[in-house]
Amino acid sequence: MSTCDILSVTMMTKLVVRAISWISHEERLPIRLVTMFFLALLTNFLGCTFAYATAHKMTIAVGILGFFLPMINFSISLLFLEAKTMRERLYIMFINSIALSIAGVMVSLYFSN
Repeated sequence: MSTCDILSVTMMTKLVVRAISWISHEERLPIRLVTMFFLALLTNFLGCTFAYATAHKMTIAVGILGFFLPMINFSISLLFLEAKTMRERLYIMFINSIALSIAGVMVSLYFSN
């Protein structure tokens, strides 16, 4: 890995940490819930696409999706663990379950054609 690659990964990591710390403040609960909704929607859509690509032997797509899915899941886990009360965690769980349901329907409609 070259120095340029290491610097870009470090800058990207700092950007993600700053974004998560900004979202994590208690007065920004609605922003956090919207962010969690779209991250869960994206994660489930990409996860279902990953399963479809694996079943149809799309090697490059599997590699790319397999690289990005843990990063997105990690950010969702951080936001869930940083919730202070059980009420916030229940909100997050409810929002994620709605997003997962919508993404599952989207994938089944997309791949049914």
